[in-house]
Amino acid sequence: MFTSSTREIRIDLKTAVALFGFFCVLVFFHGLGTETLPLIDRDEPRFAEASREMIERGDWIVPYFNDAPRLHKPPLFYWVQIFSYKFFGEDERSARLPSVLAASLLGLVIYLFGSQLYDKRTGFWAAAVFSLSLHTMLLAKAATADMVMVLFVTLAAWAGWVLYGTENSRHRALSWTLFYGSLALGFLAKGPVAGLALVMKVPQKRRGFAIGLLFAASLVALWGIPALLRTGGEFLHVGIGEHVIGRSVMVMDGHGASSILSYILTLPFYFLTVFISFAPWSWFLPAAVTYYARPANRTVKEKYLVSGVVIVFVVFSLIRTKLPHYTFPAFPLLSLLFAHFWSERKKDFRIIRAMAAATIAVFVIAAMFLYPLLAPYSPAGELLNQSRHLLTPQMEFASVDYQEPSLVWSFRKIVKGFHLALERSQVAGFMMREGPRFCILPAADFAAMEHRLDPRWEKFRHRGFNIANGNWVELVLVVKPE
Repeated sequence: MFTSSTREIRIDLKTAVALFGFFCVLVFFHGLGTETLPLIDRDEPRFAEASREMIERGDWIVPYFNDAPRLHKPPLFYWVQIFSYKFFGEDERSARLPSVLAASLLGLVIYLFGSQLYDKRTGFWAAAVFSLSLHTMLLAKAATADMVMVLFVTLAAWAGWVLYGTENSRHRALSWTLFYGSLALGFLAKGPVAGLALVMKVPQKRRGFAIGLLFAASLVALWGIPALLRTGGEFLHVGIGEHVIGRSVMVMDGHGASSILSYILTLPFYFLTVFISFAPWSWFLPAAVTYYARPANRTVKEKYLVSGVVIVFVVFSLIRTKLPHYTFPAFPLLSLLFAHFWSERKKDFRIIRAMAAATIAVFVIAAMFLYPLLAPYSPAGELLNQSRHLLTPQMEFASVDYQEPSLVWSFRKIVKGFHLALERSQVAGFMMREGPRFCILPAADFAAMEHRLDPRWEKFRHRGFNIANGNWVELVLVVKPE
């Protein structure tokens, strides 16, 4: 489908290191630790805790969360988090560090890709546009697999461009290895979504295609076969059956359309949310789309990039379960198109420079002032801070109604046992057992049963915000020290 002559680009090591450092510091400004923003939502603490339990079990094949197999995602991100924990300790910063490094490397890859496609200035601004978009700034500090997966999808896109545009045997061998190796690592990061890079490149020259797929499959199989044997095939059933096929045809966790009519109405979902997730650059998206809609403005380079963006948006628009970050793999290519559009139409980057400076200022201010103001509203984090002096590794702990993964991540920093989910009627019996223990329950439930609890037990109360479901909660933690 595409043919091109790929010009070489020499990598200036000092420039590469400087750019990597620039992007790394940029996302570090955004706040990583619990003192600025604790692990939020549900995925961050699940990933962070599963990596910690891998270390405790000495098991690198099957992830566990709260002593139960977690078969939702492949293990690459857990492995990277484990290395981060080994070097820097088991805390929020270490849990988020892999995403920080992946985002920084991704900025460098976009710069190199853009420099090869166009010129170094366009490559630099493409990297800056990507790194300073709202969604990148959020995912770059999130302890989730998204940024690592997108890094490998983008590497595959770059390698695919070189692979199918050069006749140099040495470059082809390196690009072939990088392309199919990135597909495998992208799969190990977050599953078959990495295959979108393959869909984008398959229509081109097919030399080595079958062998390449076998190579990628072999890399995945080094982990996949032991994982399937250990779980009796459950990894395939849950990871692919439920979380890939299931998300495609059903609504999961309330994210998506529950009827045919609502499904049709949500088809434009990502074409609308991109104006938020790609902010502040989305202000210029209509002009960019109009520009590339004209065939005269699309060379083989733009066709290559546009095809990748369109494939991602169309595929995820058709999938029934919808979340704003699903189209994030298209953002590196979208940033390259945007930087080229701006270079072709505006000829200078003064407006872009001003917007970039303003965006950096906003995120720095948010990291310095906004996130520390939000941190005290974390229910699990604040209850841990209040009760820390009474907690011991031997304690048992449980909760009623509030079963968020952040409880497991937060309290297992000290307690070595696992979290129990209780009914309200079970609380008194649980607390009366021998040995130290504590239970977390809604304030209304505590008020109803306070007369049944030993008045000598310590109580801690906190009103916070459960970001996972958007509700305020008031919780009481009851501690039986001995």
